[in-house]
Amino acid sequence: MNCECVPFRVGIIVGTGIEDLAKQFQAAMHGLSDVAISTRYGEVKLLQAKCKRSSYDGEIEVFILPRHGLGCHLPPHLINYKANIAAMKRLQVDGIIATAAVGALHSELSIGKIVIPDQLIDWTKQRPLTFFDECAVAVHVDVTQPYCERLRKLLLASAEHAGVSAIDTGCYICADGPRYETAAEVKAMRILGGDIVGMTAATEAILAREAEVCYALVCVVTNYAAGVLGARPSHSEVVEVMRQANTKLMNIIATSIERYKCYDCPCKHSLDGYGVKAPV
Repeated sequence: MNCECVPFRVGIIVGTGIEDLAKQFQAAMHGLSDVAISTRYGEVKLLQAKCKRSSYDGEIEVFILPRHGLGCHLPPHLINYKANIAAMKRLQVDGIIATAAVGALHSELSIGKIVIPDQLIDWTKQRPLTFFDECAVAVHVDVTQPYCERLRKLLLASAEHAGVSAIDTGCYICADGPRYETAAEVKAMRILGGDIVGMTAATEAILAREAEVCYALVCVVTNYAAGVLGARPSHSEVVEVMRQANTKLMNIIATSIERYKCYDCPCKHSLDGYGVKAPV
């Protein structure tokens, strides 16, 4: 079922190592401008651009949000996740595509590999858990499939079209950070069924579901997590691998924008029956 969504609006949340994504897309975009959105959780600064698409008539609006801030100064535990997702909701984006640098929890995943996860485990302890801290009714959203399957399929098809090898499925475990995990924690995460570990994308996915906004994630394996093959993670390694993966990520995202269609989706009905909307 097609939804009314004219012009199309898509959100892009970029993470470590690709904060300059918008600049590298300038050839395909025009009207690049700064946007500030006020939410009840704080102000959010984004970049807005319009992309011409050869496959469809008209344009698609893209809103790019560096989750760590311009200059990458915000550590994962201090990101204003509620404000970021609320801003995307206020902008009426149809869906959010996010990028993430992740550590591999087992040796079968090679450095530089692209993963499109379909599951998550939330290992965090001090994050905002919900938009519904104060609500007349208790709200329990379904996150059986925490990442939007519609957008996951788009990312996978776009990767294939762009000639980028991507792993379909994977369990993302989200830690608070900003420190890396201990070897014992990594072992426990692996026993629990985790494949990759990061510090942001469970919080975003859960809040997006509460906001009834589709959300999917494309990950780059930047390092082996602590103790895997004797690894000791380093931030410089993460940044360097993400730099090397920039072209792959840009090709996947650019192809996804080119092929993006606005469809109805279960994600957009996660609050059906409650009679409430996320307070943004």
